[in-house]
Amino acid sequence: MSELESLPSPPAAVLALNEAASDPDVPVESITRVIESDPAMTAKLLQLVNSAFFGLTHRVTNVQRAVAYLGMGTVRNVLAAVEMMRALPAATPDMAVIVEQLQAHSIAVGELSRNLLRHRRQAHDAFAAGIMHDIGLLAAVSCMPAKYELLRLEVGGGTPLIECEAEILGAPHASIGAHLLDVWGLPANLVSAVRHSHDADRLVDRNLGPLQAVYIAEQVTNLVGASGGWVLEEGLMPDHEYLAELGLDGIVTQVMARAGVDHLRRVVN
Repeated sequence: MSELESLPSPPAAVLALNEAASDPDVPVESITRVIESDPAMTAKLLQLVNSAFFGLTHRVTNVQRAVAYLGMGTVRNVLAAVEMMRALPAATPDMAVIVEQLQAHSIAVGELSRNLLRHRRQAHDAFAAGIMHDIGLLAAVSCMPAKYELLRLEVGGGTPLIECEAEILGAPHASIGAHLLDVWGLPANLVSAVRHSHDADRLVDRNLGPLQAVYIAEQVTNLVGASGGWVLEEGLMPDHEYLAELGLDGIVTQVMARAGVDHLRRVVN
């Protein structure tokens, strides 16, 4: 973990947003001022809120309305997720393609995580956690490119990823990612979802939330190759008993079909 000390600090606007959003009585105007102090963050928020992802029937053209519509917690989590991805660029030109693939994979997992919690209050938290679930791997690509390249070669040679990570990185990338989110001061539910993004099925808790949604979305996205060229991880479809405990047995196929992955119905059944 000490090799990750070269990571960039959280942008000042994200720190201010974390602090403001932690106060349940903070007025919308205060959150608005923090976001508007960072032009890039302002542009990203308006782009997101007006995207098909949020399904608005009218266009939102100012930050205050966006915050009022999405809620302060959602705004903080989604913007922090985007900023974390932006703060970890490719270390070398050769790594740029890998970063793009990893980002595409993370967005696919985020979108599917949100769809699994459709119509639930935690849907947007699941989206943010899904975007950040592989932030530990992105940190390795950005800050330890030589070790990442060795990791990729070992996995390509047939060694399981978890074994390669123990030997080369010293820890699973999910644990590294959870540590980074904790350092950035993100909420405990997002940290936990990232930490257990690859082993949530082993937990006693079977209450459907971001943690379980991200795990399922990660497995299925990897299983069907729905995120392009990302091939470092393999997926394993959760069994029907596990999905039934979560109240998702028979629903998962429909949710994934709505996410636009045409051949998932055949894989799940």
